Amino acid sequence: MLPCLATWLSPNPHRGHLEGLDLGTNVRVSSAVMRLTTVIFRSVVLAITIAGCGGGDAVTKSPSDGAAADSRGGMPTGSGGAGSRDALLVGSGGAGSRDALPVGSGGAGSRDAPFTGRGGADVAGTVASGGSGGSGTGGGGSGGTATDASASSDARPAVSEPDVGAADSDGGGASLVQPLDRGGGKYVLEFGDTYFEVSKAGARITSYRLAGHETLLQKGAAPTDIYFGSTLWASPQSRFPVPAAAAFDTADYAVVVDATSITMRGSAATRPQLSFAKKFSADIPKGAIVIEYSVKNEAVAQASWAAWEVTRVPSGGLMFFPILGAPNANTDLPNKTTPRYLWFDNATRPSGGSKIFADGNQSYLAHTDGTYLFVKSWDDVPKAEQAPKEGEVEIYCGSTYNELEVQGTYAPLGPGETRTLTVRWYLRRLPADAKRAVGDPALVSAAEALLP
Repeated sequence: MLPCLATWLSPNPHRGHLEGLDLGTNVRVSSAVMRLTTVIFRSVVLAITIAGCGGGDAVTKSPSDGAAADSRGGMPTGSGGAGSRDALLVGSGGAGSRDALPVGSGGAGSRDAPFTGRGGADVAGTVASGGSGGSGTGGGGSGGTATDASASSDARPAVSEPDVGAADSDGGGASLVQPLDRGGGKYVLEFGDTYFEVSKAGARITSYRLAGHETLLQKGAAPTDIYFGSTLWASPQSRFPVPAAAAFDTADYAVVVDATSITMRGSAATRPQLSFAKKFSADIPKGAIVIEYSVKNEAVAQASWAAWEVTRVPSGGLMFFPILGAPNANTDLPNKTTPRYLWFDNATRPSGGSKIFADGNQSYLAHTDGTYLFVKSWDDVPKAEQAPKEGEVEIYCGSTYNELEVQGTYAPLGPGETRTLTVRWYLRRLPADAKRAVGDPALVSAAEALLP
């Protein structure tokens, strides 16, 4: 384009607008035009070079600059970097997803120029093809290329999530690692330093780790091999036989997985006549796992039930929660109460007793081993809506483990009706100013800072 412009502007006796000029004037015009042409040409070359390198990401972006976006197979893709309003450069295309493999759409052309950025790059370690080239006003960008192609072949792509910063030891991260189905009946929610694993057998939560640190009791650590991880029962216990029926605790659940959640549905048991369903998802900005439990009445008659989450952790920890009033009368496990809180320190537990039943105040239950802090939270259940001889919050002390138990609303369920309980899990490294000590205010503050 520029050579043609230079030719068109150069002195030529056949171009009418320059006819009639004397030789001196003609030479001066030619010299000025050529200098101007050289400046323009160099500026354009520089702009194209910067654009090809994704330089548009460094300029101010505006909706009016027309950042590109794409959608392949129903999956969202990242938008291309927007061109600057008054310049020729644009950024590279963003990361996206094509059939669960990340690609990027091309960068958008700038408002006043035909130049675009290159196509978006694949996420590191994947084998998907690069993103399509950018398309602008009369120009096309180059195709995207894979990033870090030397990564191992089993590296997993990531699904884009809201930007919450780099992965760190506070459980956060910017993406959910794919696939959620890891094979062998194991399903995983993994982001940042957080790793949460569920088994198809019994829809049991089998692992909850932060930076490799395991929080849950592992199989084989208890005298009875069926007590490990975290599971769902139904309350009251007087009508729920333990060990639980296979349909609840050990049989395979039907599993449905999408890009952000895992849903498991169990078959109906005959004693009691219930079926369970569980949905697991991640709240990545909050660094939390969200669990929605469902208890369905499979009987032909009405029956009252509450969902009951039972989570097992190794013994030796310190547990606490805000309490409303005093522990229930059937509590036999020695504990300590401070204003507003009940504490149980398994490391200094006197002999005798096994369980605490209580009405929680802010509806959370916390556990620390002195290094990490595990917190569960849920919606408040008023005392009048708790199962008989049970508690909204319960702690069981076994010989080698403790149970952190939460119970939902207890009310009648008609035939085919379902009751739900949603619990949020958080796992964090204990702050430097917090102590593993009964009544420590910094420990309480660390727990309550996580609440939604």
